[in-house]
Amino acid sequence: MDTPTAPVQALSPSSLLAMSLLQPNGTGMDVELWDLSQSQTYRWVLWVQTILEPFIILFGLLGNTLAVTTLMTKHLRVTSCCLYLAAKCVGDAVFLGVLFVVWLFRVHARVINHAGICQVSSVSFTSVWLIVLVSHENFVRISRPHLVKVYCTPRRAGFSIALVFISAAIIYSFHLWITQVQMDENGEMSCVAVAR
Repeated sequence: MDTPTAPVQALSPSSLLAMSLLQPNGTGMDVELWDLSQSQTYRWVLWVQTILEPFIILFGLLGNTLAVTTLMTKHLRVTSCCLYLAAKCVGDAVFLGVLFVVWLFRVHARVINHAGICQVSSVSFTSVWLIVLVSHENFVRISRPHLVKVYCTPRRAGFSIALVFISAAIIYSFHLWITQVQMDENGEMSCVAVAR
């Protein structure tokens, strides 16, 4: 007769693998749940993240600010490549700002539970697409030098950058209508996803 197994919801990946290896037919074995609060490794990683993350964010914001300041100097802002890289730095800084709000939530500073901040999301794919645009420009410069004056202009770069950021805003605009601040059971305001 089969013995009941524990719910599968809180199993670690290694526990699920062990179950599948030991139970090829899915029969009889008691499964021990993986309790994160008891894991010394998990608590250590969480502590390290809580301590190091604000420093990483701070250095990232400082580096992006310095890079944008440098890339937007009079002599560099006339090249399209520098415009792409400056836009990438701005996108990365926005991402780090949102990451900081998430970190504040982790340390129980509930700034995310305010209307407006709750709906803000960041888009990490802007960096990737801006690097793709820089790579395309480098391809044109190396393999098609006669087309550089046509494709590698600051005007085209500005249009491409605007297209990437507008696309990101449209694609990630769903946060505006699926999240809102609501009062929970304890009478505290919290940012939640709502079913419509």
